[in-house]
Amino acid sequence: MFDDCRAAAGILARSAHPGDTLFVWGYRPELNVLAGLPAATRFLDSQPLTGVLADRHLSISRPTASSLAEANRRQLATSKPTFVVDGMGPYNPALAIGQFPDLRAWFANYEPIAETPGTRIYKRSASSGVW
Repeated sequence: MFDDCRAAAGILARSAHPGDTLFVWGYRPELNVLAGLPAATRFLDSQPLTGVLADRHLSISRPTASSLAEANRRQLATSKPTFVVDGMGPYNPALAIGQFPDLRAWFANYEPIAETPGTRIYKRSASSGVW
């Protein structure tokens, strides 16, 4: 996973501009550091957004705290990261960021720009307008 993070971070670093921010879906804390991008939200991974704890989220999609996760996703939907990286979906498709109905309108503002075996990288679409 670390080699995959390093490859994804390289893509992000080459794609980023000053002032860009990153939100990582999944537990990949090294991505922000390796890519040199600041976090766009207070959520540094998807555990508080899915309600599924780390390590379990690789094979299980049943949340432990679904109502708290729903409230956190509402807060996430008000954020405007430049990049969204899904480091969970390739490992557990049921927890991919696009699988959450309450995030679909927000996530529709992002388009895929690259993929590694364990990471999908999205960038806020120019057509999404200024938020």
